[in-house]
Amino acid sequence: MELLIDSGILQETQNESIIGPVPNLPSIKNSYFDGPRQSSVKYVVIAAIDQLWAMAVIRFAGLPTALAQLRKQIEKQSHHEDFLEIAQLVGSYRFIDLFLSAENRCLVRSFALARSLTRYSVSFKLAIGVRTGPFGAHCWVQIGHKSLTDHRDKAREYMPVLLL
Repeated sequence: MELLIDSGILQETQNESIIGPVPNLPSIKNSYFDGPRQSSVKYVVIAAIDQLWAMAVIRFAGLPTALAQLRKQIEKQSHHEDFLEIAQLVGSYRFIDLFLSAENRCLVRSFALARSLTRYSVSFKLAIGVRTGPFGAHCWVQIGHKSLTDHRDKAREYMPVLLL
């Protein structure tokens, strides 16, 4: 630990970190992502706009600002679930993945899908997780035991450390 502090990689602080394992996230048992790819022009346009928003906010304002903006949107909504709308939104994101690789874009895609879901007052959880051996980080969206952004087993590889 001292080597990391001395090299400047880590800094000592008096404040406790808000990052740590999140115990109350249900384990994923199935996925909208594994279902048939349903989409419509309306949802593809929404998915494209929200991905541009997420990319711009994360890149230019930073992750804390993106989290704060998304948190405000979540707090303003009433919660319900329309499974057809959810399936069409997820299908639209998968359609866009045919043109823009989903590889290494989990943060932007997850923030964008979360923003899309807030448009329709859908209750969800956005999670950021990490793993060791090899180290990796991943961001995903889920509703209950169902993943919206990945195949069923992808998020199981990661320990959630931040939940929105």
